[in-house]
Amino acid sequence: MLPRILTAAILAAINLNAADTQTEMIRAMLTTLNENGQFNGSILVARNGMVVFRDAFGSAAGSSNRNQPETPSNLASVSKQFTAMAVMMLAERGKIHYDGPIAKYLPQLADLGGGIKIRHLLTHTSGIPDVGDLGIDHPNLKESEVVRAVLKQYTKFAEPGKQYRYSNTGYTLLGMIVEKVSDMSLDDFLSRNIFEPLGMKNSLRPQMRTTVWGKHMQKSVRKTGQSKLIRKRSSLIPTT
Repeated sequence: MLPRILTAAILAAINLNAADTQTEMIRAMLTTLNENGQFNGSILVARNGMVVFRDAFGSAAGSSNRNQPETPSNLASVSKQFTAMAVMMLAERGKIHYDGPIAKYLPQLADLGGGIKIRHLLTHTSGIPDVGDLGIDHPNLKESEVVRAVLKQYTKFAEPGKQYRYSNTGYTLLGMIVEKVSDMSLDDFLSRNIFEPLGMKNSLRPQMRTTVWGKHMQKSVRKTGQSKLIRKRSSLIPTT
């Protein structure tokens, strides 16, 4: 019996030492990358559901305070999946059809006809260029500007479904469609249908300008008047 206990203890010690070595290797690599200006932010490494390494490097944007693992980070376009998930949830409920023309949901785009479908926006195959190619890539971009640019230039767009062309414009329109169909803001829809049910208490969309001070965020609401500012349909700030 004793030999088995000793063997188990030795194996546990070996695994513990291996984990410590692995942690230090990860830390050394990320420290070097940070010092070379190649990495700034928070990181979590897990294996088989167990956290192997969790730390943060560098400073938060617009702050001299050192990043912490809890410091909010903007996922930018990585979170387009949440806009897509919102569309899919509405489709599952029968409120959106993938092959429905976007003009059905956004009557202000009726001039586009029925060629561009919901699935085209989801898969970046609508032919609608990105905001930069439409000449409207600037701070405080309004939804009304996107609609005007699309209506003004749509005759030059590629045929829907023929080619892949990455488009933030398309996801802006998807966010507008979610709001129209659900009769609530995209922020509220994501919170009520995704974040809250999944216990994502520290995830939010940057509908407010955020400044990070240590572990706290100061939020100031922007008043947008009748034309809503585009609170990037692809931006999400998770802190855990």
